Amino acid sequence: RDLGVNIKDTRSEVEKLIGSNNHYISEEKLELSTRAKNILERGYENAKKRDCDKIRSEDILLAIIEEPNCIAMKVLNNLGVDGLEIRQGIINRQNIENRIGRK
Repeated sequence: RDLGVNIKDTRSEVEKLIGSNNHYISEEKLELSTRAKNILERGYENAKKRDCDKIRSEDILLAIIEEPNCIAMKVLNNLGVDGLEIRQGIINRQNIENRIGRK
């Protein structure tokens, strides 16, 4: 939300890049790509750096911007958001949270 991105536009950009699929995928059939697994692992590492055992959206976003060729980053770029903007927004938010004593 802080980046001016909404679900409707995001879904549209994803469909432009990889096509539309209206089929339900069960958990048993869900397979993550190697890149997606790496992003989730980096998200977890980002959370650990904050001494937190839960991954927050900003942890995932920081991991995504480290993979500039991933679909997620391409979608964000197509929506007018760049990695520097994301990183600066997260840093600003974390600084505010640190001042008020939240992790």
